[in-house]
Amino acid sequence: IANAQKYCDADPAELTIRVTRSLGEVWIDFTDNGSGVPADHQQLIFEKFSRVSPERAGGAGLGLAICREIMQRLDGDISYLPGATGGSFRISLPFERKIPPERPF
Repeated sequence: IANAQKYCDADPAELTIRVTRSLGEVWIDFTDNGSGVPADHQQLIFEKFSRVSPERAGGAGLGLAICREIMQRLDGDISYLPGATGGSFRISLPFERKIPPERPF
């Protein structure tokens, strides 16, 4: 949500959040009405210290890298949806997560 507010170049910026259950997963789609991520940056946006618009953003370029790490630790993922309207990201998480048994110290 913060990235949509920060990077959306539409005025006024609009954000749609949609939650869907599909094939044992929950998808959370975030779509804004901006111009999206340029094609030459789409492979880099989840890399540490990568920033599409450093002049607009501030920060260190860690936000999406941290988001991906968190999602992967939860057995899910986050991805950019190229070709969708505006900037579109999808978080996918398993509908049922199997938690491993506790290990003794």
